[in-house]
Amino acid sequence: MSTILIVEDNLFFHAKLESALKRAGHKTIVASTETRFAQGLSESPAVILVSVSCRTVPWIEWVQRARTQFGPEFPIVGYGGHVNEAGFAAGQAAGCSTVVSNGQISAQAAEIVAQLLDRA
Repeated sequence: MSTILIVEDNLFFHAKLESALKRAGHKTIVASTETRFAQGLSESPAVILVSVSCRTVPWIEWVQRARTQFGPEFPIVGYGGHVNEAGFAAGQAAGCSTVVSNGQISAQAAEIVAQLLDRA
């Protein structure tokens, strides 16, 4: 069982991701506060999923912090609305390994995580 840290401030969206990942046998930690994010990092997640559409979370800072802590090869997947070009660019600039659409992450979260874990 791998731990997946989800950085998300949308209750409905993170519930959908959590459900899919738990069905695939993963433990999830959802972070929308500094305390929860620090706790999630301390549990050595295997993958971080981060919404590039967060409005109440300093996600860019958190991605950079995770990248510094875990190194350049650590899998951090940004996701956002398919028309959120600025969010996609910001995610890549912040250090996300890849950025996918909300549709992709909601339909394929378990598969995306499995592929990343297979590469590790």
